[in-house]
Amino acid sequence: PYDIGLLDDQKVINVRRDGNQAILFVEGNDCRFDCGQQPLQKIDWNRRFDHMQQHSGQHLITAVALKYFNLLTTSWNLGADISNIELDSAQISDETINQMEKIVNEKIRENLPITVSYRDKNDLSDIRQQMELPDDLNAESLRIISIESLDKNPCCGTHVSSLCHLQMIKLLGIQKGKKGKTLLFFLSGNRILKHMNNILLREKSLSSLLKCTAEEFVPIVEKMQKNVRRLQKNCTSAMRDLGRCEAEKYLCLVDKPPLYSIHRKESEYDFITSFFNTFDDEPSAIIGDRLIMITLADDCNSLKSPGQIVIAGNQQLVEKSTKIAIDSFGAKGSVSNGRFRGRILDISKLPKLEEMITKQLF
Repeated sequence: PYDIGLLDDQKVINVRRDGNQAILFVEGNDCRFDCGQQPLQKIDWNRRFDHMQQHSGQHLITAVALKYFNLLTTSWNLGADISNIELDSAQISDETINQMEKIVNEKIRENLPITVSYRDKNDLSDIRQQMELPDDLNAESLRIISIESLDKNPCCGTHVSSLCHLQMIKLLGIQKGKKGKTLLFFLSGNRILKHMNNILLREKSLSSLLKCTAEEFVPIVEKMQKNVRRLQKNCTSAMRDLGRCEAEKYLCLVDKPPLYSIHRKESEYDFITSFFNTFDDEPSAIIGDRLIMITLADDCNSLKSPGQIVIAGNQQLVEKSTKIAIDSFGAKGSVSNGRFRGRILDISKLPKLEEMITKQLF
């Protein structure tokens, strides 16, 4: 990442490299500087120091990973909140991570200096890791960042002058990377304090919601999950029973209407499946030259929620009513086995859909 800040009173919002030159972009279209003018430059120090802590932290972790665990860094990413290092290994044990974190923080407490030097690009035999240089970089010497007795590495980034300025490093865990590599996530310096503050705020909020202490979070949530699974099972069973009841109610009708419509705002598709499974014969044979339309709302608290729609009955009537639903009401779906199954964008328009189908088909 690049620095941002001010040129006089103009806000710098982007920086790009053109060869050995830095090109600064300022906010707005009214900014003008005269040729030869030397505006006062002021960087955003909080952002700069954060980048220094994360970048130097990466150098330290990379050096320790290679020296003590023979783990080579192949790339890294300075994230907005959490950074990661790509290590050339498919598997890294928890014990290795814990030992690495311990050694890294021991080096911070040793207060090893970080120094900058310049070396001929053809004289790098003692450099830990030599990376490819940009094609447009024509400098004969390279900038070397050294951690005393631990590491030397070519780098153009910003760094702290001593490991003690990192304060602390926390390794957050690993994730499987690409091509047999592993991503190691970490925080350095002030980001740990920020992360800790966020955790404490989250803990406070959860304590208020769950009415318990942080130590009770896991058993309380496990109990709640168990209750939710039980309630979901009971709800599914109830919806199936309700579907059967609605089907039996329809079968008992002496004068069945040409379009029989059922809308549920608090149901699942099991309701529809159970409804049609109640019929002893093929539903289309029982429905005859009529239609049954069943709709389910996605959000029971919204009058204009999208939802699921099923239209069953006579094949030709199903196809014609499907065309009305798709062309006039934006429904999406397809007809299969004498039944249209799809989605409707706004359940508040169902009365108009019913009215149009009844008017045009019956």
